[in-house]
Formats: sequence, C-alpha cells, structure tokens
Amino acid sequence: MRILIVVAVSIFLGLTLGLGATVFELGLRPDGSGRIELGPAHVAPTPPPPAIQGPPPKAVVEGGQLEFNFGKADKGTPQHHDFVIRNVGKGTLVLEKGETSCSCTVSEIEHPEVPPGGSTKVTIEWKGKAMGPFRNSAPVLTNDPDQRRIDLFIAGEIVSTYRVEPEKLVFTSISSKKSATQTARIYSFATTDLAVLRHEFSGASTAAWFDLAIEKMSADELKQEVGAKSGCILRLTIKPGLPAGPFAQTIRLQFNLPGDPEIELPVEGKVNSPIEVVGPNWEPERGILMLGEVRASDGAKADLFLLLREVAQDKVNLRLTGPTLEPLKVTIGKLEKLPPSAARIPLTIEVPRGARAVNHLGNDQGKLARVILDTGLPDAPQLQILVRYVVKE
Repeated sequence: MRILIVVAVSIFLGLTLGLGATVFELGLRPDGSGRIELGPAHVAPTPPPPAIQGPPPKAVVEGGQLEFNFGKADKGTPQHHDFVIRNVGKGTLVLEKGETSCSCTVSEIEHPEVPPGGSTKVTIEWKGKAMGPFRNSAPVLTNDPDQRRIDLFIAGEIVSTYRVEPEKLVFTSISSKKSATQTARIYSFATTDLAVLRHEFSGASTAAWFDLAIEKMSADELKQEVGAKSGCILRLTIKPGLPAGPFAQTIRLQFNLPGDPEIELPVEGKVNSPIEVVGPNWEPERGILMLGEVRASDGAKADLFLLLREVAQDKVNLRLTGPTLEPLKVTIGKLEKLPPSAARIPLTIEVPRGARAVNHLGNDQGKLARVILDTGLPDAPQLQILVRYVVKE
C-alpha cells in the first residue's frame, strides 16, 4: 500500500513540475495572463524584402517628373508617354509592372534590368472613355531598398474634337421602289482639313443597297456650328429594292484626326410592305425572329403568319429566294381568307432535330440568319425575315 501511495505522489509531482515548466517557458502567469510566443515555426510573418547581393541600386525618375499632363485629349483616342528611370546606385536595378486598377497601364518597360549608370524607358498607355478631367497612376515595382514602388501619374482632360449631327440616321416608311436619302454632318474642332480616310458598312448582307457620298462643308455651312474649323457632309442613299420590313445598318468611319479615331453611325428604318409578320418570338421593330439557344437533339420551330392587306391578296405569290441558310427549314402554307376582308399565310421556320452546330446570334461568332421571300408584289417584291439562334450539340 505504501508503494502505491509513493507512486501516486511521484506522478502528481511530475505532472505539477512539468506543467509549471511549460507555464514558465510560455510566459504565463498563474492568473492566466502573459504572452505566448510560439516561435517562427508556427507564425507566418510578412517576409522581409529580398536581400540584395552586393551594393544596392538606386532608382531616380529623370527630371523628378513623376506626372505627365496630356492637356486635352480626344475621347477614345489612345495616348502614351515615356518616363525615364535611371539607376544612380552601384547595383543592378530590377523593375517590373505593378498592379493597377485604373484604365492606364504600364505597357512596356524597355529594360527590366538596368545596370549602374544606365537608364530605361517606361511607357504608359491610356485611352480616355469618360469626358472631363482625369488623373490616374501606374505603379512600377523596384528592388531599390529605399524605394520599392514608384507611382507614375498621367493627367489631363478628355474632350471631343469632333461632333456628329445627328447621331443616328432614321428612315421611316420608305418605298422599296424608290430611293431615299438622309444627311449627317461631322464638325471638327481640331483640324482645318477634316477628311474621312475610309468608310464601310458593317451589315454586308444589305450593303449593296446603301451608297454614301462625302463632301466638304462650305464656309457658310461651318458657321452653323460655333468653334468648328472644318467639316464633312455625309449623304446616305438607300437604293430601290431593299427587302420590305425593318432594317438596320451601321457606317464605320475613320477620320484624319489624332489617333485616327473610328466612329460608328447607326442607320435604321422600315421599308413599307402590304405584308405584316406576326407570331410568337417575333420582334417587329427589328424584324427578327428570336429562336435563342437550340439543342440539336430537340430542334425548334416557330409558327408565324403573314397578314395581307386587301390590295395584296390577289397578287401575292410567295416563294423562297434561293436556298435557305442551313439548317433552317422554311415552309410556306396556303393563303387563308379571314372575315370580313383579311387574309393570312402560315409560315413555319424550323431548326430540325439533329441540326449541325451553328451560331447566328448576330455577334462576332456568327451573323443573323436571313430568310428572303419573293412576294410577287410590284411595290414590295421581297420580304426579309432575320433569325437569331444558336444550335448546340
């Protein structure tokens, strides 16, 4: 029995002494206060700057110029400026791009490693999107122990060096048998010799019906815009024969202004027709049938109707013009008389099951599909239906 008591006391004393040593080592007081230092093996402190072997470099921006003011710059025109950083230290200077949250970027560091006595260009590129004054920065990181980050600033004011009036050309209720013309004016506040370097129509499928004539403004015409130094007149003519229904086009123009800016002039309108398209997923304002995303295994179908005015009912003779763009299938039904004097023709546009993968969403990957119908009507010989869809496997 005495042996058991002795063993128990020994275990108790051992635990007590061990706990006391641990408390002492950790710096705890009996009341539980004090600091616990777990040591570097358990803590992840912020790493110190990397050690530089040999003598340190020293980065200096030439002329002490940390900011460059562009003055007035045109909206959307790319700008750039070269800062020069010199190494006046005795070690190799290492530079790299820092993260930036603004629209300006350090586009290029000519020499990321600069020897003692050397220098390098740091190019900052920037394009203004919002009108008004601006001031942005772009950081450059260095291994200079006294200057680990250099913030370079650009400033200025974004202005418009030209103006287009109107900003959109709209043709309303034009006839397919006659031409129609609209005029736009471009005023320049930056140059006395504004010129259009090139132009193109983005909608290739209907570009053949559009003609653009460009002429210089006279001195009297320039007086209509205060501050204008020169200008051009754009005369857009739609030729006869454009398919009936809504249409949209865009003119892309490039000028001889700083940065050769390119603008887009939207064009929209409607060619009159005695035929009206109606049905689900049909957008009459744009003349587009919206089929959306179609699974190849399911296919898709839209049932439309062509409503005919009374004057067209005895003359209409619908048929497809040329082959339909695959995989679309178009079915034209028979004319149906509706009391008291209306009539309609069913029109089914279908993506069959098992169709191949295509993209006709009207974006960079694929243009809108077009269905062109000959009507047999002298005043509106063709009817266009655009179809927006994509087929996925």
